[in-house]
Amino acid sequence: MTSSLTVYHPEVEEPPSDDPVDVQAWLEGRIQDQMEKRYDAILDVGGGESAFSRLIRQTDLARTLRRRGIRIVLANVLGPDQADVDYLAGFVENDLFVPDDVVIVYNGAALVHGLGHWPSAPKVNG
Repeated sequence: MTSSLTVYHPEVEEPPSDDPVDVQAWLEGRIQDQMEKRYDAILDVGGGESAFSRLIRQTDLARTLRRRGIRIVLANVLGPDQADVDYLAGFVENDLFVPDDVVIVYNGAALVHGLGHWPSAPKVNG
């Protein structure tokens, strides 16, 4: 919960449960709503295996949204751990979700306790 957006923004919408089927249905509903009502949105998809990563493996989401006139800007926040970039690398390498606009934020505040320095930047192929 300490890294949940609701801590700082109580108006944030969340899925009704943690059940993967509920989360994916909720996510699909939010995307459909945005396509119909045309508004800006920020979606925190988290890292690793998620409803979002399953959805993009099942659909060509980036292309579908582009065709509907929705501009996607992927903002990827990286900490000092190589694992922070693993899911992004998987999207790129497998051409699953590669929007036209990508912002990579290198989060210097995410230093590992006791590390004392920032290691070399994680590497992304592509």
